[in-house]
Amino acid sequence: MSIFILYSLFALRDDNDPARKLHRRVGGYYSTLEQAIEAMPEERRSNERPGDPIFLYCFIVEEFPVDVQNHGNLREWLFSPDGKQLDYRLADSEFHGRMDDEIRFKVGDIVDVICSKGGKLIAEPMIVGRTPFTPELLKKYADELAEYGQTPDPEEEYNCLPLNGKAYEYVSPARVMPLQRPLGAETEKAFKDYLANARNNKIYLRRRW
Repeated sequence: MSIFILYSLFALRDDNDPARKLHRRVGGYYSTLEQAIEAMPEERRSNERPGDPIFLYCFIVEEFPVDVQNHGNLREWLFSPDGKQLDYRLADSEFHGRMDDEIRFKVGDIVDVICSKGGKLIAEPMIVGRTPFTPELLKKYADELAEYGQTPDPEEEYNCLPLNGKAYEYVSPARVMPLQRPLGAETEKAFKDYLANARNNKIYLRRRW
């Protein structure tokens, strides 16, 4: 048995910081994912009005199994403000690779990553350094590790690199949004150069074939 928690994430319209500050509101607790999805239109109507200084950035639904001591990574889903599903993350035991058409971003894309920094929730621009594993890559990884008697960890996350960051960050696909506003040519070039430098200096969390 699980409960599904609906979160509404809001942002300020006049926030000009590249790392946009977010406010998270619990929109409800539901017994199914479908019930959480059905609640989204009313949640938006009740909390976003014309002229308000805030706007709805996205919805996230997280599944929490109950009566389980250790559930590992949770399943979660990302939705646009109008309730369209954008992405998801499976439980570790369910992941066997993603098909190419399910991988929304490619290496070198600049995206907004929903993350916590300094105790605050933000949407921070980062550049994609590695995408989730496809079934073929996961098999290749498993075959290589099998030579050493090891098994691979699930690799559903993106590796994303913040500008001037020291290492890639593991990012759930359900926490990656398209870049919401242009950064400017100079900043985009800085991201591309930083990614190239990271590759040259082998700043990696995992190997990429």
